[in-house]
Amino acid sequence: MIRWAYVAVMAGSAMAILIMSRKPKGAPQYNYLIHAFMVIWSGLVYSAITLGQGSVEVGGKTVYFARYVDWVVSTLLLLLSLVLTGKYTLKLEGSITAGLLGSQVIMILTGLVADLSAGDTR
Repeated sequence: MIRWAYVAVMAGSAMAILIMSRKPKGAPQYNYLIHAFMVIWSGLVYSAITLGQGSVEVGGKTVYFARYVDWVVSTLLLLLSLVLTGKYTLKLEGSITAGLLGSQVIMILTGLVADLSAGDTR
């Protein structure tokens, strides 16, 4: 039940962001679209989890790998949006952006590997 509430909040958030994108205030419209896609994606992934998809049993525990898929996409979009916002006032290089996004993916995927490990990882 709580997951459906999350999905509903994500749907409402996407609608609100898309409505706000019609009259952008001080930010390019693509920033609004990045945020809208982020919450739409997250809502779709949690819909799949709620419907029983995106999980696997490993060593007697359920691992929701779909969460990691969600985190890879949504946190990358969030970081990208923050970097693009920072570029309004700072002269950031593309290599800094690539480093931020790449390190985020590595962090999330190492968490997935740890979660998929059959032994006790604590």
